[in-house]
Amino acid sequence: MEFIGSRFLKAKQMLFSMFVIASITSQLQNLFGGFMRYIRFAAHTVIFAKLDTIWLNSNIATVIRTGVILTNA
Repeated sequence: MEFIGSRFLKAKQMLFSMFVIASITSQLQNLFGGFMRYIRFAAHTVIFAKLDTIWLNSNIATVIRTGVILTNA
């Protein structure tokens, strides 16, 4: 009887440790997933900011060119 009890206790401990490991890994996955989402968002923001500055610079260049043409005319 004592043998069965110790086996049951071992199985219970093993299940509990597996549960703990599973919960820790799921927490890590959630953390990592949030981190990856944040990185993706930051990358998109940087890319759009770069595109915006390129667009703005080209517009400014066009305005300056137009101004030069008008003043020289």
